[in-house]
Amino acid sequence: SDHPIEVEKTIFPEEINLSSIENSDFKNIQKNKFEKMTSVDQDFLVNQLYMKGVDLKEQGDLKKAVTVFELLNEIVPFDESIRNNLIVSYIRSGSLEKAELFLLGVINNGSKNNVPYKLILAGLQSAKGDLKQSKKTYLDILEYEPSNEEACVFLAKTFQGEGNIKKATSLLKKCLSFDKQNTN
Repeated sequence: SDHPIEVEKTIFPEEINLSSIENSDFKNIQKNKFEKMTSVDQDFLVNQLYMKGVDLKEQGDLKKAVTVFELLNEIVPFDESIRNNLIVSYIRSGSLEKAELFLLGVINNGSKNNVPYKLILAGLQSAKGDLKQSKKTYLDILEYEPSNEEACVFLAKTFQGEGNIKKATSLLKKCLSFDKQNTN
C-alpha cells in the first residue's frame, strides 16, 4: 500500500478529437479503444462522452451529438438516458426516419408495452403526417393502459386531423372522465 498504483494509460475524453467525429471510422476507433480499457476507465469514458453529447446537443451541434449518442448506445445499449438523448437528437436534427426506426427497435426488442416510447413514436408518426400509423400506436397504448390521458387526447387530435370531429369529440369527453377519476 506504500507503492503508487499503476494506471494503464488510456484515452480520455479530453483527448478525443471531436473534429474527427465526421470521420466514418470515429465510432469504430472509439469502440476498439473502449474494449481495451479497464472497467473504471470505461465508466469514466462513458460519463465524459455522455456529458459531451449533452453539451453538443444543447449547443445545437446535433450531427455530432447524434454520433456521440449512437456510439454510447452501442457501448451501453440499454441505458434510458442515452436512448432518450439519442431520440431527441434525431428528432431535433430532422432525422425523423432514424428516430422512428430507433423507437421501433427499442419497443420491439424490449417490453412490448413500453408506453413512454410508444407515446413518442405516435407523436412522431403524427408529425410526419402518418395519421393511420399514429392512430394505431395510440390505440395500442390505450389497449395496454386504458386510462392513459395523453394517448386519449392525442388520439382524439388524430381523429380530428382525419376530419372525424364526432369521434374526436366523443373521445375527448372520455379523456375528461380519466382526469376526474385521477383527481378523486
